[in-house]
Amino acid sequence: LFNLDKIKNWNKLYGNDGFLQCQFVVPSDNAYLVINKLFEYLDNKSLKSFLIVLKKFGKSNMNYLSFPIPGITVSLDLKMNSKNKKFIIDFQNSINKYGTHVYLAKDSILNKKTFKNSYDLNKFKKVRKKYKLNNFFNSFQSLRLDL
Repeated sequence: LFNLDKIKNWNKLYGNDGFLQCQFVVPSDNAYLVINKLFEYLDNKSLKSFLIVLKKFGKSNMNYLSFPIPGITVSLDLKMNSKNKKFIIDFQNSINKYGTHVYLAKDSILNKKTFKNSYDLNKFKKVRKKYKLNNFFNSFQSLRLDL
């Protein structure tokens, strides 16, 4: 399960600036299309990822900002630089129409518009308002995504 543990200091492959990790899940009906689109995007931009992981998800739960949905999750690591950051933003925007969700625990660059098109925020925002949490418990991510 932990293949990278076999490679000492694997994270140094990305250089001093580190890496970006993008993980998203796509519903089963669109999985082949979106995964194929990912490899086309990478190839067209001449980008390389040292690690791409695919996993199948089962049923989802009822949590308001839950990541898992029935489908395939894709995780990829790219060297941290402006070209790769732009690639991830552009790719996330292009696949948003297929019902994808970005994994928020690994996100550092998702934009507000793509996020709002991915998740149903109404119930989540009602809870924050009800308990007056909008002035507390903020993070850089919650401010960036307007949670």
